This record gives sequence, structure tokens and C-alpha cells, in this order.
Amino acid sequence: MIEKTILKFLNELNEGEREAIEVAALEGTQFFLDHILDLSTLKPSKLLEILDRMIHLNFIRNDLTSGRGERLLVQVQKTARCHH
Repeated sequence: MIEKTILKFLNELNEGEREAIEVAALEGTQFFLDHILDLSTLKPSKLLEILDRMIHLNFIRNDLTSGRGERLLVQVQKTARCHH
């Protein structure tokens, strides 16, 4: 069940990692990585690692990655579905 997978994933995160994921979730389906990093204590490599894990677990799908100067824009489509 997806709920168990989500809970397992969240339980494996430390406080700073969870905070960054919460910020990204509040941003919606499109966010700049530098904005998430500005609002969290994570290093860029750690945030990318977490996003890669989320993609691998099919929680999100990376639809488009494009650069605007030094800023990296990521658009994601949420793929996790809760089945009742």
C-alpha cells in the first residue's frame, strides 16, 4: 500500500530533510531548488538525493528541468495515489 511506503519514507528522514520536503510540498508542483534550499538547512546534494529517492518510489515524476541563469526550475507531477 502506498500509505505504508510514504510513512516509511517519511520516518527515514531527519528533521531538516522532512522540513525541506514540507516546503517543496507547500510550493506546489513547480519550485526552484534554490528557493527550497534557502528555506532549509540542507545541502544541494542532499536535496537532490531525496528528490531522486522520491522519483524512484514513484511519489513524484520529474516532468521538466530547465535552467534560468543560475536557478534550477523543477516541475513535478505527483504520482502517488491513495487507494481506499
